[in-house]
Amino acid sequence: MILQFTEGNIFYWTGIVALIFQAWLTFASSGAFRDYFIATAAVYVPCLVYPWLRTFFEYGINQKARIFVEDNGFIRITIPANFDWVPGQHCFLRFRGFGIHTLTSHPFTICSLPSTSPHEQSHITFYVRHRGGFTTRLYHHAMKRPGVSVPVFVDGPYGGIDPHKYHSSDRLIVIAGGSGAGWSLPFVEQFARCCLAQATKEAGAGEESTSDAGRVRCSPTAPRSLRVILATSDTATRMWFHKSVGDLLSKYPSQNPSFDLDVQVYLTGQAEQQTHLPDVLADLETAETSFAEIANMQKDGAEYEGLGKSSVESQERHGRPPFPDIIQEEAAQVAESGQALGVFVCGPDTMQNDVRNAVAKANLKVLKSPTCGVYLHLEHFSWA
Repeated sequence: MILQFTEGNIFYWTGIVALIFQAWLTFASSGAFRDYFIATAAVYVPCLVYPWLRTFFEYGINQKARIFVEDNGFIRITIPANFDWVPGQHCFLRFRGFGIHTLTSHPFTICSLPSTSPHEQSHITFYVRHRGGFTTRLYHHAMKRPGVSVPVFVDGPYGGIDPHKYHSSDRLIVIAGGSGAGWSLPFVEQFARCCLAQATKEAGAGEESTSDAGRVRCSPTAPRSLRVILATSDTATRMWFHKSVGDLLSKYPSQNPSFDLDVQVYLTGQAEQQTHLPDVLADLETAETSFAEIANMQKDGAEYEGLGKSSVESQERHGRPPFPDIIQEEAAQVAESGQALGVFVCGPDTMQNDVRNAVAKANLKVLKSPTCGVYLHLEHFSWA
């Protein structure tokens, strides 16, 4: 034994570990301890087996994900899907071909919407910022082989926003921080689809149109205003966000002036300090110009004005967004008209606390006047 110990024999150490577990199992197998383990297994094992069974029987085992790296460093994961989902929902992904990581699931929020065309395949898209561990390994794998296909197990979707609360809100505020930028994109696309569906209906196409626009399902009480606020410390993320929003708007032309979309990006931290640099300033101006061109593009010979009064203000916004003032401004507008306000947030704890306190303050006024109040939805930032 002494010779094996000095030589670091692996059998010695595995034997010690086995003896420890054997001693514990011998002790735990008597009396009440045995009943405790049986009860624990009865609860834990079904919870462990169910996701695997759902993955195999509902989604199959032949799913493959295509992986890219965006200009701002986000990992874009795209997987074909044959199910529906709503903004804010997430899936657990198990990537095969990465060794031990095949047994571990990783929760990521879906950053896309299902296709509205029966002839077009739906895709669930995830935008992930690599932060070490598996995501860093996935990032380097995508950098070496852009667009590589990786076998994956999909479990989901879970969670998400309350669609009734979304459609019953007359005005919406969507707030995101950092990597939550991708999380906010389905809200923009959902709003754009509703604008297009309403414009098609008012133009006499009807709800059962043969076009894709006619298949967009939108509640008659859908929101008429959307205010998107992104706070980021990365100038590349700001440019990427402008481009992504612009690409979404270009797919849904609408000349309905009753809809209002306002996108605001605040530069914080390091990005705020770099805005005076000539190359960074030129890149920001290029991104804003591209977005403006999309919002005022010519489509089918008619001027496309985005979504009614859609806008991205050109002046720089620095520092943390003034959430109390923003919430108070929007709450005052809905109070005057007897409307409802919905606030959806995906950001760090400090951001969520600021918004939570501002919404609570606005809701206190409900006791003094008969208004609809402010609805608040908070999303786990670590899953964005």
